[in-house]
Amino acid sequence: MLRVNIKKKLSKFQLDVNFETDNEVLGLLGMSGSGKSMTLKCIAGIEKPDEGQIVLNGRVLFDSEKKINMRPQDRNIGYLFQDYALFPNMTVYENICVGIRKQPDKRERVESILREMNLSDKMEHYPNQISGGEAQRVALARIIVTEPEVLLLDEPFSALDEFLSWKIEMDMAETIEQHVRNAILVSHDKEEVYRMTDTVCVLHEGVSEGKVNTKELFENPNTYASGMLSGIKNFTKYKKMGEGIYLEEYGIELSIDEELCECGLMGIKSCGLQLHREEVIGENVFQCVVTKVVEGIDNIIYLLMFSQGENKGRLVVEEVRHESLGILVGEVVYLNISRANIVIMESDVDIYYEF
Repeated sequence: MLRVNIKKKLSKFQLDVNFETDNEVLGLLGMSGSGKSMTLKCIAGIEKPDEGQIVLNGRVLFDSEKKINMRPQDRNIGYLFQDYALFPNMTVYENICVGIRKQPDKRERVESILREMNLSDKMEHYPNQISGGEAQRVALARIIVTEPEVLLLDEPFSALDEFLSWKIEMDMAETIEQHVRNAILVSHDKEEVYRMTDTVCVLHEGVSEGKVNTKELFENPNTYASGMLSGIKNFTKYKKMGEGIYLEEYGIELSIDEELCECGLMGIKSCGLQLHREEVIGENVFQCVVTKVVEGIDNIIYLLMFSQGENKGRLVVEEVRHESLGILVGEVVYLNISRANIVIMESDVDIYYEF
């Protein structure tokens, strides 16, 4: 088990991170500059927190009160850097050997991991003679042979093209399962986090939110920061009005059959919203005008203005391309907002206005 409870003063904010992870892949998800990489560096011992404690499987790696700060090389933590940090003047074989202390079966262990990573034919090559994907596998192999207790992955696929990163992502997930199991993945890519992690901890301006199950976070985020990072594109402050609620961003009233706070923040999922060309009778159906259409490879995005809305906020609706109605700019459509599209945020109303 890894326990991290640290604080560190940075130029724009104070890093304040508190989480535990055990026998799982934990994702650290946050905007650029939110403190994700700094958190990894503190865990690895590259950076020193101002206060707090880091404990790995009962070993105290850092404790500000007891003045303990274990050296990086003694922590038994594997750190895969974004640039892989291979030594350019060493061969693939020599790079992997670097982390192994003197052992009689060193060569056998290195050759075994080379075979596993499909790098046997590259062992005498130098880093400038191999591809980006191969360089990442060499960096990962160099870590795995040291048998780390936890693996830290700092945006490991950011330097790879989409097709290559997909393949290597699958290979890496298998390697983690076989050799380490306990890992922390830093990423701002929600798809990557969803596929690779068991749990997620969101960082907003250096402050960590509670650790949650990955699927739960994407299905039902409860803060503005987690909602935005999970892919929600529509946010509005609401307040109770009669038997329904008034949505400030769009100037419309919404019927909702449940008890809510007098006011708060809610998200409306852009995927799954129902659009109709013909008028539909029912609750929470609104006449809208299409103000913009953005076509993607797999989806089509519509920006809608509510005809009866008091304000000018535009709502984003996403359709799968092959199911698209082919709606054009200027068309009048009817939008149905169901309860399944709505996510009530438990907090972060003030943060919503900061962004």
